Parts: sequence; structure tokens; C-alpha cells
Amino acid sequence: QRPVSSADEQPPAKRARPGSGKAALEAAELLARAERELEESQVEVAAVDENGMKAMVLAVERRINDNMALRMKYPDRPEKFMDSELELFSHLKRLHVLATAPELFPTFVRTKCV
Repeated sequence: QRPVSSADEQPPAKRARPGSGKAALEAAELLARAERELEESQVEVAAVDENGMKAMVLAVERRINDNMALRMKYPDRPEKFMDSELELFSHLKRLHVLATAPELFPTFVRTKCV
């Protein structure tokens, strides 16, 4: 049988895990660092109008044509068209901003990009 104890008695305190204070401190530091990096990486998204969208599309088309020309000229030497690939990729990434402007979709379709 268990001994009967009074209501005032508390069970003995549990032992602290070794390094548990250190782990909590490291977690707090990691969280603070992640929040700082998030604040620093915030990119402002500029509003895109119809003319800006058309300029982006033309820039992408130009990069596609340049890339295709270099690929045909140097089919066995990818180092010759690698810079062109990277430029094309960066311009394609810029088109992601169009997802924030659904009102430009009809114009985007009219430019025969879809």
C-alpha cells in the first residue's frame, strides 16, 4: 500500500536534464537569427503595370533568342552558353511578380506568352 500523504506535500522536483538550459538558449538564438535573416531578406515587390509587363516579356523573349542562338552555335560546349542560361533564368524569375497582378492576365495572353 501507498502511504497516505497530506495535501500540502508536493512530490520531489524532477531532475533537470543535462544541458537543457543550454538547448533552450541555443533555440532562442536560432530563432532570433532566423527572424533577423527574414527581416533582412524581405524584398519589396513593385507594382507592375501593363507596360512593365510587356517590357518583362520582351526581355525574356530576347534572352530566349540569345540562348537558342548560343546553343546552336556551341552545341558541344555548354560553358559558352552558361551565362546566357543564367540570364534567362533570372529574367524568368522576374515574371513571378505577375502572379500578384491577375488583372494583367488578359494582356499577358494577348502577348501570346501562354
